[in-house]
Amino acid sequence: MSRTGELYKKGKKVCIVLFSFFIIVHADESIKYLHFYDAADNSIMFYEFKYDGDVNTERTLYMADSTFIKRTIIETTAGGKIETSYNFNGDTLFCSKITTDGNQKVLNVKDQFGVDQLDGDVKIKGDGNEYDVLQGGNLINTIKYADNGRVNVYNSTGELLYYAQMATNVGVVQRSKNNRITSVLKALGNNRFSFNFNLTEPSTVCGQLISLSGRQAGKLFNKVHTAGAGNEIINVNKSIPNLASGIYFLHLTVDGKMVKKEKILIQKLTGGL
Repeated sequence: MSRTGELYKKGKKVCIVLFSFFIIVHADESIKYLHFYDAADNSIMFYEFKYDGDVNTERTLYMADSTFIKRTIIETTAGGKIETSYNFNGDTLFCSKITTDGNQKVLNVKDQFGVDQLDGDVKIKGDGNEYDVLQGGNLINTIKYADNGRVNVYNSTGELLYYAQMATNVGVVQRSKNNRITSVLKALGNNRFSFNFNLTEPSTVCGQLISLSGRQAGKLFNKVHTAGAGNEIINVNKSIPNLASGIYFLHLTVDGKMVKKEKILIQKLTGGL
């Protein structure tokens, strides 16, 4: 198989994993963030969830550095659940439909032109804490719940491929069983902010601004901090001098995991520092 073919095959498997996660996530869990890691604990990407009451109506996918990837709107219809994904311009990327066939959930994904993206339906079978993901009758992955909000993904031979960590609180992110990151953001005026945090191990701390359309407006900082108390003074005027006035999302991450997301107003003044 060519390199292009291998990349396509790998990409399809990752897509199947991502879509399958949202079919098996327990309905009673009010998840705020879902962070994905590979088997070597490298942060890959994360989802942010929005709710209407107790119903999840929207998800946004970001890379580990908080770069916007896509936004997904979720609708429940008589024929099943329909999820439509959009890029930062609002253009449709693809649409997934989730239906029920006996004791199985059936997933079908098509792009904006109606072309099948997964080379056929994917079926998810199981309940409680363990699920099998199958296509054409063949086992692709097994997804298992573990302790502390962790969900593991294994290949057909039982090898760990990825895992996801669920977080329910803004400002506190679970990394492992006894490891917590706490953070506080304070506005200082004139587009300046103080970000205080406490790390239990050395970590990369990153800040950036995202426009309301989901486009990255610019990076503010990206530094490695030692364990213990840390602080970053964010000066938007200096970090992104050509930024237009307006409303933005301030994303603050630790090792690729969102710990703060704040909507802020940037007002550029002549001569401001």
